[in-house]
Amino acid sequence: MILGLVGLGCDDPEELSQSDDIELCPSEPASDPIDVESLAIVDGKLEVSVSYGGGCEEHIVNACWDQSFAAGEPVQAQVWLTHHAMGDICKVGITQSRVFDLSELEETWIEAYQSQHGTIEIHVGAQSIAHEF
Repeated sequence: MILGLVGLGCDDPEELSQSDDIELCPSEPASDPIDVESLAIVDGKLEVSVSYGGGCEEHIVNACWDQSFAAGEPVQAQVWLTHHAMGDICKVGITQSRVFDLSELEETWIEAYQSQHGTIEIHVGAQSIAHEF
């Protein structure tokens, strides 16, 4: 068995791949440990700086959300990171930046609120950032 894949919905590590899209997940997914260091919005994309232990295998970090917004001003969206360590037993501190396309969140917001421009407060781990579009 490959460590880090239990409960992630994928038995074959060859099926895993890194994506620049924020994928659909019904709720908080299982994940290997990962820390969110910082968030930024760059050219309409979510840039996430993460850290984790590893160094002997290539890790896969993706993002997902449940396509819902929570009430608030501005509305809130919870985005979860999925970290697949691929069984890496090394403990070197790795810092990585990942960039995710926010088009799906924007399109869902536009359809729900019938407006072309708005703001979404995006939560990732303990961090949050306002995305204005």
